[in-house]
Amino acid sequence: MSNAKTQMKSIPEGFHLAAPTLNFRETFESIVGPLYCRKVDVGYEFGIWIEPRHSNIRGTTHGGFMTAVSDMACGLTTYFHFGESGTSFVTVSMSYQFIGAIAIGSWLSSICKIRKAGRSTVFVDCDHYVDGELVGASQAVMKTTKSRDGEPALKPDF
Repeated sequence: MSNAKTQMKSIPEGFHLAAPTLNFRETFESIVGPLYCRKVDVGYEFGIWIEPRHSNIRGTTHGGFMTAVSDMACGLTTYFHFGESGTSFVTVSMSYQFIGAIAIGSWLSSICKIRKAGRSTVFVDCDHYVDGELVGASQAVMKTTKSRDGEPALKPDF
């Protein structure tokens, strides 16, 4: 259950729901989020308020939550890169480096950029910050997918 105090915090200027048109109501993403987004010079910045439900037994943000946010942010960055093309993709691999602890009540900012995009493979970098301090970094490889008849096989996996 969400903390009422956390829910009352305002979202920083320029951010909007990351993907309001995607159906996150009954997916894993609906449990993790809401995730917010804005376009920045290098790519996209995602943000989320850290709530008690995101924490581990030590009272800091759970590593599994951080990898989930990273996967969602890298997936959305890939989705935005392809625009309305209908291209589908899945996460092939992702690595995450835990650099610092994140306290409950913090605004987590995740800045993602496409390192390289080919016809079938996209490489995405994502750095995670709290109050301007680097707390984590990840790299993901996304693979475009097609069905045998050439139509997209899957919707984005976020």
